Amino acid sequence: MSTNTCGLREALLSLTFKAGSIVDDAGAVAGATSVSTQALWDFPKLTFEQLRQVEDVFFEEKQRAHVLKIAATSKLPDGSVILQSADSTVRVTPEGAAYWSQGSAEVFLSDMEALRSLP
Repeated sequence: MSTNTCGLREALLSLTFKAGSIVDDAGAVAGATSVSTQALWDFPKLTFEQLRQVEDVFFEEKQRAHVLKIAATSKLPDGSVILQSADSTVRVTPEGAAYWSQGSAEVFLSDMEALRSLP
């Protein structure tokens, strides 16, 4: 996905941070962090290693932005991906459809689905 996108399309991404540092005998010389983004509908295609690196998920539903700090990720036998935060869960099916639940009710992310058809 292009880095110059904006609005809803940008809000449907997860962020993965990778940190590293360069050290010598005197201590730290340099440090860096890289960030990569991935559309939620592509999560079922990610490897287990890539899923373990997911830290935040951003999405918009009914014109409200949501940010989830991901505590755990898992991949079900059917290929669905589960992203769990402290108070809610996002489930992405192998076909890329996403559902968000807080408590017991699961909501289809229709705003995200509409973006999948954009060029």
